[in-house]
Amino acid sequence: MKKKIRIGVMGFGRIGRNLFRLGYANPLLDFVAISDLGE
Repeated sequence: MKKKIRIGVMGFGRIGRNLFRLGYANPLLDFVAISDLGE
């Protein structure tokens, strides 16, 4: 069994959303945190 890669995304704009969308389907990636500025 391969070890999962834990990922934290800083910024959830265009690039952050695309990164999450592509990586979410990969079972080896584990998104543990997403940070973005609020209004």
